[in-house]
Amino acid sequence: MVAPSCIPPVQRLGPDDDLAPVLALLRSAFAYMEGRIDPPSSMTRIGLDELRAEASQKELWVIPALPSEPATAPGVLTTSDTASAMGSLADAVPSKGPTLPQTTDTDTDTDTDTDTDTDTDKRVARPASVGNPIAPRACVILTPAPDHLYVGKLAVADGSRGQGLARILIDHADHRARAFALPELRLQVRVELTGNQAAFTRMGFREIGRTTHAGYARPTSITYARAVDPSDPTDNPAQPEA
Repeated sequence: MVAPSCIPPVQRLGPDDDLAPVLALLRSAFAYMEGRIDPPSSMTRIGLDELRAEASQKELWVIPALPSEPATAPGVLTTSDTASAMGSLADAVPSKGPTLPQTTDTDTDTDTDTDTDTDTDKRVARPASVGNPIAPRACVILTPAPDHLYVGKLAVADGSRGQGLARILIDHADHRARAFALPELRLQVRVELTGNQAAFTRMGFREIGRTTHAGYARPTSITYARAVDPSDPTDNPAQPEA
């Protein structure tokens, strides 16, 4: 848990806000998975209309860039950051697997990708998005389900790595889960992303099952959960909620 005095502002965005910078962050954060996960992530195909729909139906939260910060190229974290960029929680919703309570999330992408593998450090720099003078430092989409809060599309900009921003957003998800009286957080990680799996384990998540995308004979995603402490003393952050 991050100390309250160290928590940067977290802002909720709606469908009428400018979501182009958030879309640029998400696309860049998931780009490294091309050719690495099967089936491929759908994040490269998501558009502004889909993102606006999610901001309307779910909770889209961002950590804005600091006023003094220059534009930063969106990206994902490396092995040096345990709270690396965690992409979306839904990548073609798995159609079969062990019996698990199903999330109400309707994303087309079902992985939370916190990649801390060594090979992911070998990336070329990405340019900041065009027409985006101040990109958000991090983002996440939260979806309430009957028995859990689903954490998706968690990403951190390249220039903001190593600051624990993803962990802050996970802690904020804890806060929102308590507001909804939900007992746990839940997310999914692709089976190929072993670094992500280790990072979530360090943040207190445990594997609760595996699911399979349509057309595949093997498990393609791992479901993780973390219990929410209803008595957490940091449950009153000075964050706007709308």
